[in-house]
Amino acid sequence: GTMNASAITAGTLPIARGGTGSSSTTFVNAATNITGNLPVANLNGGSSASSSTFWRGDGAWASAGGANTPVLWAFQGSAQSIPPDTDTKITFNNTLLNTGGTFNTGTYRWTPSSAGYYQFNIAIFGRTVSDAGGEYTDLRLMRNNSTTYGGSARFRPSTDINQTVALSGIVYADGDDYFEVFLRHGNDSTQSTDNNIDYTFWQMYKLIT
Repeated sequence: GTMNASAITAGTLPIARGGTGSSSTTFVNAATNITGNLPVANLNGGSSASSSTFWRGDGAWASAGGANTPVLWAFQGSAQSIPPDTDTKITFNNTLLNTGGTFNTGTYRWTPSSAGYYQFNIAIFGRTVSDAGGEYTDLRLMRNNSTTYGGSARFRPSTDINQTVALSGIVYADGDDYFEVFLRHGNDSTQSTDNNIDYTFWQMYKLIT
């Protein structure tokens, strides 16, 4: 015969078709003698069980997966003039996505408000250097107004045309860190960004670790 798993009580496993307890040689075949589902209450008393948790091998309920939030996708509403030899904050004053964090469109600053590691992707398009091969452009992601590990890139253009300066990496943030994007160029005259959202943007999101 078979036994419905819901009838099994905590700490017991009935012996199928007779037997005398410890001397029995006839045991339940889990593949053929049990039907239905084991009650959740029989797994650690059902503590912390929900539609978003799963039963781990160490005998505990745990949250399944996670979400890549907070997440930011910011862009410029208009082109920006960048003076020479000056650390200039990029005026990201619009957001396409801003979930779970606080983005200030007046200070161009993002505060994730959630500790963890974050992936960032930044691109600035424009004629930020007009002296081909002779000058540089530095792009930086700043945390609390300080440089971050892996948060800087230097670009030396080979031709005098609009080009993209891009930077990607991973950075850690605690609960109250804030981030800003800065650009500096060594050209002799003021240069300009292109505010096309497809080419000039700042994306950042929390990694599931």
